[in-house]
Amino acid sequence: MKGCDMKIFSVFILMIVSSLSVHAAKNEVVKASDSAVDYVGRVKKYADGSVSYDWAGVYLRTRFTGTSVAIDAEDTAFEEYNVFIDGKQVSVVSFDKKRTRMVLAKGLAKGEHTLMFQKRNEGMTGRFTIHSFLLDKGAKLLSVVSKPQRLIEFVGNSITCGYGTESTEIDHPYDPRTADSNHGYGPIIARYFDADYMLTSHSGQGIVKNWDDTVTMSKVCMLHRYMRLFDEGEEQWDFRVKPSLVCISLGTNDYTQAPKPSEAEFTGAYRQWLHIVREKYGDVPVLFIAPLAGEPSRTYMKRLVDSLSVNDKNVHYVALYEEMMEEEPDLGPVRHPTYSGHRKMAMCIIPYISKIMKWGLPVKPIE
Repeated sequence: MKGCDMKIFSVFILMIVSSLSVHAAKNEVVKASDSAVDYVGRVKKYADGSVSYDWAGVYLRTRFTGTSVAIDAEDTAFEEYNVFIDGKQVSVVSFDKKRTRMVLAKGLAKGEHTLMFQKRNEGMTGRFTIHSFLLDKGAKLLSVVSKPQRLIEFVGNSITCGYGTESTEIDHPYDPRTADSNHGYGPIIARYFDADYMLTSHSGQGIVKNWDDTVTMSKVCMLHRYMRLFDEGEEQWDFRVKPSLVCISLGTNDYTQAPKPSEAEFTGAYRQWLHIVREKYGDVPVLFIAPLAGEPSRTYMKRLVDSLSVNDKNVHYVALYEEMMEEEPDLGPVRHPTYSGHRKMAMCIIPYISKIMKWGLPVKPIE
């Protein structure tokens, strides 16, 4: 199904599910924090059984019995979520500043089914809280039988978030409906290698200077956000989940406009970030990805990695180039890559990950 058709289909499904009534008294109610629900990404579980998160691309998966599944949830703003049943996307649903009991699927065949529920938008758009799952009377949630043994963390800015993947209009203003984290290069790469992923990313952020700042070293940039449990919040993350590989691509926003950081400021922030990674994750492989915007971040990053690799053999480098992008269909809102552009980025990065991780190069679609 093409992107436009999928969107129309999703809206149609949303209209149907939003009109359905879900009465807790007639359903099995399971707390969001139940051990049968596997969350991938930075989330907080509360004593009352609810679970909150805001980072782009956070997703959950579980199995359930019965013919339907719904959630009791709320959002702090308008955001969209991908719903996958039995491995296939069936809808895009949204929550908008209200607590809602939303039917995600109904009329399914009796038996066991799988659910994956994925956040399309990023943290600055809103924070999502799931209170419980609602199932058919007598039905239950079941743990996922098998899940990937690999986990890749992608650290970056709006491109890593998947901003603009759903529109080819260069002048399209910011709109969360033009973003789908699932179509970003990170999830594409993860799917190719049968891996889980985490997107630790935020639009407009640099490693040392944000795109609209008036100083060369921002008070709060991606270096600081990386330590947080919530993208929009001060609570610290405990780094309890260790990735197999960490990929970082920051630098575009640092050099978008004056004043611009010096090489020492730029690489100094990257060194601080790597120190955090080594402290929290140990000797995990790290791939520095020079962004599409190029200079001077590309040159600075390459010199940095060459210097670091003298004593740290687990740091690596790859560069992306704007020349591989066609304005249409590869670039969308504010010249951010579309799904087509992200697939090209993934194609460039995959061979390097294959070599670094010795994961082979499977003959399969990159999508």
